[in-house]
Amino acid sequence: MGFWTWLTGKKSSVTATDRIWLTKAARWRGLCRELLEHLPSTEPSILLAHFPATLAEVQQELSRQGVPHRWVDHSISAKEINRLAGPDGLVHLGLVKQLQPDPFPDQHAERKGLIRILVAERHFLRECDEVIINFAAGLGEYCHVTYHCSLEDPLMKVFAGEWVKEALRRRGMDESAPLDSRMVAWHVRGAQGKFAARAGRRCDADSAEKWLQSNGFGESL
Repeated sequence: MGFWTWLTGKKSSVTATDRIWLTKAARWRGLCRELLEHLPSTEPSILLAHFPATLAEVQQELSRQGVPHRWVDHSISAKEINRLAGPDGLVHLGLVKQLQPDPFPDQHAERKGLIRILVAERHFLRECDEVIINFAAGLGEYCHVTYHCSLEDPLMKVFAGEWVKEALRRRGMDESAPLDSRMVAWHVRGAQGKFAARAGRRCDADSAEKWLQSNGFGESL
């Protein structure tokens, strides 16, 4: 629940979903498929990542798949989102730290459409993911946030090792389909709690792997 929702008691206009993929490659392909499905819409599609290295990987896959996109190189505010709305047929890429939440959003604004925010990863700290939810809640429109994760992500390996991936494959899980599971989302939250309890000064980093090293977790989990 976002701060503004808690403060005003108004029902949130934001929904969030976790999609878990077997591999990183499957995640990138799934992201591209979802974006291509929504490009004909006049509502903006925003693709975010916590780490620059992740965003660079996504951009490479978008180029390979022929998904038109552009990298937003400045802060992203609610006003910027409204400016992006339109039939330009582009996916707009940015980092979570570029989001500039409106501290006093217009709660009486007419909700006109659906804004889709896709996030290419979960952060090790829940509070960093909540930044996206709080930002979306202040946009004045309905917003759906989809977090895409892979069992190969460092965060996921905390509770889902290689054996989990192999077990799912043996059970016939199709790599081209995501695992939508509340149980997995619950485990993600638990893993984030462990990192929050152990993280020290919480240094920023260019990649998930470097974040682990910079925050005292070394190379292993």
